[in-house]
Amino acid sequence: MRFILKRLWVDSDDMLKIEVFLEGDGYSATQDIYIYPSDLEEFGKKLEQFPSSITEEVVLEIGSTEGSHYCWFKLRAYIYDGVGDSAFEISTKKNGAVHLKAQIQFSVLIEAASLNFLGKEIKNWAKYNETPLIFAC
Repeated sequence: MRFILKRLWVDSDDMLKIEVFLEGDGYSATQDIYIYPSDLEEFGKKLEQFPSSITEEVVLEIGSTEGSHYCWFKLRAYIYDGVGDSAFEISTKKNGAVHLKAQIQFSVLIEAASLNFLGKEIKNWAKYNETPLIFAC
């Protein structure tokens, strides 16, 4: 699995426009999103502590599937079986004219400890995002 966060610009109220990339198991997705650093930091904190139970999910969701929104984006860490094996999912839908629309959803298997480390990296990157965050496992 390879996960990359790249800052594209910062708005006057500190909102970030970032590019998110996830690759694994022969699939990849890239989506630019708008997010506040505090929301990204909170997602990272939750990943750091994942999982606290067999049914826990950690989700970062932005936008809407409705056509009036630029896009819908979701990252989700979850347990996929009864012994605690985990996966990381990306779902994204870019809205717009027919020739601009795109949609993808896939999961990659990943150890919970790797998700915990990724959470720490995301949390730190949310504060100091000058250079891209590149995470591979």
